Amino acid sequence: MTNGAVGKRARDFAKYQKLEIVDRLLLENWIAGDRPIWELLGIKGSAAPSALPDVQSGAPAGSSESVYSLAEAYDAGLVPWKPATMRQYLLRSQRRGIPLPRSRDGLGHLYTAAELGEWLGHWRAQGTALPQQPE
Repeated sequence: MTNGAVGKRARDFAKYQKLEIVDRLLLENWIAGDRPIWELLGIKGSAAPSALPDVQSGAPAGSSESVYSLAEAYDAGLVPWKPATMRQYLLRSQRRGIPLPRSRDGLGHLYTAAELGEWLGHWRAQGTALPQQPE
């Protein structure tokens, strides 16, 4: 558990050791809500490893949807901000009552294009300007 972000090497190590990771965004969701941590992590039933998301691809077991890290989403033009700024907007979403996109890895690192698009739509629906990040 950390109040920061978790890098790829740490996620790979956690997968190898069969550990769950709780980063800042997941920790805030857990504290702010009333759902048990295992639900936020996407663990169902007996929490057998086959029911957990694939940490490498971020896809839930049996899923074929493409997922993106925040950096990949920015590079693909799915979000208007680089990862550090994007994380700030995700945090602001909670304060403004904007639903967060569901992270595919349960850690706040991987999202589908549809989930990010829906999240941006909620910002636009509130009439909140989406400034472009300066390069």
